[in-house]
Amino acid sequence: MLQESSKALRIYAASAGSGKTHRLVLEYLKILLTDANFRQKFKHIVAMTFTNKAANEMKERILQTLSGLAYPASANSKTSALKADLLKETQLTESQLQQRAAGSLQGILHHYEDFNISTIDKFNLRLIRSFSRDLDLPADFEVVLNEKLILDEVLDLLIARLGQPDAQELTNWMLAYARTKVSEGESWDFKKSLLQFSEVLGKERNVKEVEQLISGTYSPDAYAEFKTQAEQVKNDFLQRCQEVYALAAPYKGLQFKTATDQKRIDALVEDPYWGLGKQKGPFYAPKFLAALQEYHFDIPSHVNEALLSLSAAFEQAFAAHLRIETQALMTAQQQIRISEFNQLISQLVKGEQAPYIYERLGIRYEHFLLDEFQDTSRLQWVNMIPLVLEAIAYERPNLIVGDAKQSIYRFNNGLAEQFVALPSLYNPDNDSQIASTSRRFETSGFKQSLLDNYRSAAEIVQFNNQLFERLALSLPPQHQAFYENLSQNPKSSKTGFIQIESLVNELPDAWLFEKILGTIDDVLKDGYRPCDICILTETNKKGNAIALSLTQAGKQVVSQDSLLLYAN
Repeated sequence: MLQESSKALRIYAASAGSGKTHRLVLEYLKILLTDANFRQKFKHIVAMTFTNKAANEMKERILQTLSGLAYPASANSKTSALKADLLKETQLTESQLQQRAAGSLQGILHHYEDFNISTIDKFNLRLIRSFSRDLDLPADFEVVLNEKLILDEVLDLLIARLGQPDAQELTNWMLAYARTKVSEGESWDFKKSLLQFSEVLGKERNVKEVEQLISGTYSPDAYAEFKTQAEQVKNDFLQRCQEVYALAAPYKGLQFKTATDQKRIDALVEDPYWGLGKQKGPFYAPKFLAALQEYHFDIPSHVNEALLSLSAAFEQAFAAHLRIETQALMTAQQQIRISEFNQLISQLVKGEQAPYIYERLGIRYEHFLLDEFQDTSRLQWVNMIPLVLEAIAYERPNLIVGDAKQSIYRFNNGLAEQFVALPSLYNPDNDSQIASTSRRFETSGFKQSLLDNYRSAAEIVQFNNQLFERLALSLPPQHQAFYENLSQNPKSSKTGFIQIESLVNELPDAWLFEKILGTIDDVLKDGYRPCDICILTETNKKGNAIALSLTQAGKQVVSQDSLLLYAN
């Protein structure tokens, strides 16, 4: 039973299988059908999720439910469950519910373009188009999804300018960079290295550092100073290697799961290159660099930052040129990168009140329903705060749903700590304005966990409860809150089975394939269908090998490769 609350901001921590979609659709329909202007109310409700697929699924579920409520003969079991909850949680009678559902469905179908269920990026795009003149953007600008193509073109433009009279400083930089690469035993062709570094410029977490780079001035002396500073950072880090190793070693097998990463941690005290680079190729292995950028390793944050800055220090002198050239190219081609959305919106809403934003949009949104909040970035949420604050100030229902345990977009600036902090606002910088706004959110919001699991069998739910309750105790203190209210109550009538085999050494492929085939045959004998079976592997290579062996054994397999033309 959910707690009754009259507070305007409802926050649900929804683990897998806990009925999150049911709750989202129920809250949307409660707002829609209890309003006196139910035929047009949908125009003032915004539901946002993370992917186009999820947005389309929510649209479909809402339309199916409205159709089932309006025409009971077409209702399915999910619609019947929502109908029961609507009758319980609203003051509407069954006949009123049917009448209002029919009117709302007709309104949505006649004005489908105003049915505001989309991704956050799509909502931001609409804001940007409304303020294109304020941002000095052309009215018909194009959104670029593949940013690597743009960065590659920028580097081509930079290289094409080498040797020209108006690019003497740039030429000197490039020649010095090439000489340094050669002296270090690497290829003089540095385009790939610069392309990797230039991607850092579009990362939301690096905005402040990039702005500092652009505002600075660079000279040969500054370049030499960068090299000296980089060497000093390396020396300082080497002195702390023993300390870092002592902190990181206990997490081998937990946080550092792969043999490669474990060897890299051991190399902190064994490798003269401290396990982070090679004499040839990029300074960091790509996977290790990505892990550092995602803060994947449980090492002190100042060490993580030192490693990242050391990698970037040598190339920092190019940041200003790359950024300026990128902006010039985007302006000439009337394009903006999708990673710039949140920064542009931040410029719009900073210091502005919601009424001004709504005036430009041409419509006032009164309710916000935010899904997958654990994957929302810092800027995305800060940009939404004025609009949500306006809604809760008038005590209008709003909803936020998420699960910190399921945060998988940290590489794309997702920040699960924001969801953990709710209804308070995450404020690591102790910003006074955010602190003031946070108090208003705390007053208007309540948070609750959805603890029932309707999807999985009781055996699986109970196993997960016991496993993750113990694993959570091994997490660093800053991640403990992610696993609060972990235990779920199984509601499914299904029966389940779990078997774990822990092996010291990896099985030879032939034995592994034979074991998998035998398990599949046992499952089929128990009455399950082939489409009920899913095989997950750590790598695509291993998955392809298993799929091939099953195909050779006469099993029909659907995999990434099996859908290709040459495989049929």
